[in-house]
Amino acid sequence: MVARRIGISYARFSDPNQADGDSIERQEKAFRGFCTRHNLTPLSQGYADRGMSGFKGRHREKGELGQLIAAAEAGAFEKGSIIVVEAWDRLGRMIPNKQIKLIEELLVTGIHIGICRLDDVFTMEDFGTHKWAILSTFVMLAYQESKQKADRVASSWAARRSRAKENGAIMTGLKPAWLEIVNGTFRPVPEAVAVVRRIFELSAAGNGHARIIRALDADGIASLGSKDLWSHGYIRKVLTDRRVLGELKLKDGTVLPTYYPRVIEDDLYNLARSGQVTRRKKGQRDRQHVNTFQDLFKNALDGEGFYLHNRATAGKPQLYLYNVSAARGRGRHTGIPYHVFEEAILGKLTEIKPDDVLSKEQGASKADVLRAKLKNIRADITGLQADLKEGYSKGLAAVLRDKEQEEERIAGLLQDELARTVRPAERAWEQLPGLIDLIRRHGDEARLKIRPVLRSLVLDARLLLLRRDPWTLAAVQFFFHGGAVRQYLLTYRQASRSRPAAWGLLDFKRTGQKPLPAVPDLRDPEQARRFAERLQALDLSD
Repeated sequence: MVARRIGISYARFSDPNQADGDSIERQEKAFRGFCTRHNLTPLSQGYADRGMSGFKGRHREKGELGQLIAAAEAGAFEKGSIIVVEAWDRLGRMIPNKQIKLIEELLVTGIHIGICRLDDVFTMEDFGTHKWAILSTFVMLAYQESKQKADRVASSWAARRSRAKENGAIMTGLKPAWLEIVNGTFRPVPEAVAVVRRIFELSAAGNGHARIIRALDADGIASLGSKDLWSHGYIRKVLTDRRVLGELKLKDGTVLPTYYPRVIEDDLYNLARSGQVTRRKKGQRDRQHVNTFQDLFKNALDGEGFYLHNRATAGKPQLYLYNVSAARGRGRHTGIPYHVFEEAILGKLTEIKPDDVLSKEQGASKADVLRAKLKNIRADITGLQADLKEGYSKGLAAVLRDKEQEEERIAGLLQDELARTVRPAERAWEQLPGLIDLIRRHGDEARLKIRPVLRSLVLDARLLLLRRDPWTLAAVQFFFHGGAVRQYLLTYRQASRSRPAAWGLLDFKRTGQKPLPAVPDLRDPEQARRFAERLQALDLSD
């Protein structure tokens, strides 16, 4: 019996307005029909990029196509599986050399590409054949069509900019939150303008972003942004937005000084901006240095993240890791020297054996069980199809449909298990020690490389920071893919006139005269709060 191959759906449309149409439904119908004609098992979970253009490769960089390619490269699909698209241009309309390279990225993994409109399958072996000529033609035509559209759009925008320069005509419906459009004209929204003025007045009075947020919250003023809560970033955006002065800066560098109605006078704007610049010189969130743990750790007490802050003196960087909630005015600042934290945590990770956390045997055995089930179901389907050829029976047809649905379900489970396979994680563990050594020699260049490796190994990570003068305590809990958990306590004592700074990293499994308290699941804020109380009472004497 020839095993049925897996069909993986990929759909895309570029215009967000198409979301209201039948584009995805049409592509899904074509996918199902292709799987039937080519005897494929369709996976229930497909990939789709809605409202994402394929002209400049954004779908590859930030969309689900990039996830699909990454999964294929990691071995998440069995070789010979077929990614099915409605037409070649669904994979993209980039310049031909880049588009061919994208297609090659998929094919070299052993995955094939099925094209519904051609009702054909393209493989790596087809390069250099007559199919290659067909592929080249479609790639070229798709690019030329999108380029022509892009040129027309660019020409349209040039005309809009010209009209805006000449008579102040509105170019687009996009507008700041404190304005509305009435009869083709911008008009201030009094309530929103009052909020903007309040922000500038608070800043001009010497308040930082956190104090401004607390003042707005205390007055019950709702956020003007897309999110319900005020944020450090949105306050900064308002205070640096020259649209409050009426200005619009065009892409060609031209500034239209009266495009919008002015809502803030120059003196107030300059006073507020001056206050912001002064505070930035005293210290701010650092954007010049790379945080190895960016977007990895979450605060055990509130679920928010951490950021890098530079407390530089005399030009010498002093990097600290601080909780984001405090920067947003919703908590107390608690920080720890970043390089102490990085050295301690990365050093501890290199001590872990991959087999201890990746559950290799369990993952492999589960995949074997699913393969065996899939093989048996496919054998049953082949037998039922043979019986139906001998004579049609409603009963047999119903059983066949049930078996085919079960086959699709098991195939999906197998794909998920293969996607969680330990092989990519094992390769990541092999890279980890070398990358940590590179950090010591090359700094931020190596940190950029180690960041995605950590994210591929760690499912979740929680950090609980506590201040106990002269100590700072950092309880760290890692949840690895495969179910393993590791937890550590970093103790840091700041320097004083009589003693130097010191730190130590303890494993919560240690035994001795001063055992550490048992660690709960730090993903639960209430458990984390109670655990923090126990740590506050911990004996830290030598």
